[in-house]
Amino acid sequence: MTEQSLPACLTLSALSGCMGVLATAVLAYPDAQAKKGNEFGKCAQRMAVLLSLLFQLGIAGTSITATWYGPVSLVVPTSSSAQLLFNMLMFGVVLGLEKFMKDMRVGAYVVALAAILLPVVGPGIQEDQDIQALLMKIGSIIWSAILLASMCISGVGLAVSNMRRKRGVEQTSQMFAFNLIVQTTAAVVGTTVSKMFVLVEGAALGVSLAIWIISSLLLVYATVLQATTVSQAKFVPLSVGTKITCNMVTGIIIWEDWRVVTSWIGYVCVFLYLMLGNYLLCEVDVFGTSNAAYGTAATLDKMKSVVFDPIVLLDENVTTAGIGVDDLTSSDEENPPHAAGTRKLAREKETPGTASGVWWNAYNVDRKEAKKEEEGDKDTEELNATQPCHLTSIGKGTVGEEGSNS
Repeated sequence: MTEQSLPACLTLSALSGCMGVLATAVLAYPDAQAKKGNEFGKCAQRMAVLLSLLFQLGIAGTSITATWYGPVSLVVPTSSSAQLLFNMLMFGVVLGLEKFMKDMRVGAYVVALAAILLPVVGPGIQEDQDIQALLMKIGSIIWSAILLASMCISGVGLAVSNMRRKRGVEQTSQMFAFNLIVQTTAAVVGTTVSKMFVLVEGAALGVSLAIWIISSLLLVYATVLQATTVSQAKFVPLSVGTKITCNMVTGIIIWEDWRVVTSWIGYVCVFLYLMLGNYLLCEVDVFGTSNAAYGTAATLDKMKSVVFDPIVLLDENVTTAGIGVDDLTSSDEENPPHAAGTRKLAREKETPGTASGVWWNAYNVDRKEAKKEEEGDKDTEELNATQPCHLTSIGKGTVGEEGSNS
């Protein structure tokens, strides 16, 4: 058992986060230059891949040793916070591949300050933990199964999406989601099993090593794809947020961090700071009114469609059943039961400009058009009735000609 040391744990964790940025940057820069027409040679591209793999090995080494010196729940937040700051420095200042606005810079500073406070208010060091007893708990078994299943399924999904992307099929959203899940679960699983290297032996050590190898390979594969398929300004903050949250849950469920938390209020507030900092780092205002997918305006539009689309469909069904507009206020015996809701709505006076008012105005336009068509049909029938009838007798001419011949 390695002697616990928080300074060593935090230093190695921060170094791991910086190496993660470097592993992505050495691949992202040649790809960005190639899109501008400055194609790198084959040798330079191979060198970039080799450097990325070396940095990935550095991540593995530093993250493993960091878990030996301190709690797992401190390793991932510290590594992720260092990754955020170094990502902003590398991609925004050094390489100039991404633009980080003022609110994004403030978000990075908030995350860094929260990471500094985390060791003060968060879980401390636990000596001589019985890892087998911890893993045999029902909660640990369920949570471990969820992590492993999510990691494997998302890894397969990422590989399939990448193959479809190479064939020219649009897979941006799918690859973003699968990459996010792979990196989150693989990072948490790898960190958890790496701590077990100094706590178990025999067959348990072999299983832990096998799981760590699988998670590391998936993490390397996802990181390589991250460099060329997603926006770093969008992906890194979301990735950090999901890793921190998932790691916190893992620490509480598996490692029983709840036993050594210094201040629960401070611990919760620090994680809220981490989430708010990551939200500031996102270049898209997820819940703002201008967001087309999740903003307030889009949410209201979805609510309107949910409420009023069935009403319009019901009115179409009523019209199809042969019920005229004037029949909407008649008794229930004269109309089918499903027309009751439409009759009730027809009696209401809606305010123009509201959602229901918009539907009401459209409904009135449809009523007027239906009346015009009905009146036009009646006029045509009356006109035909007043004109003389010229019937043709088969093989004998008209009826009038028959009378003259007789």
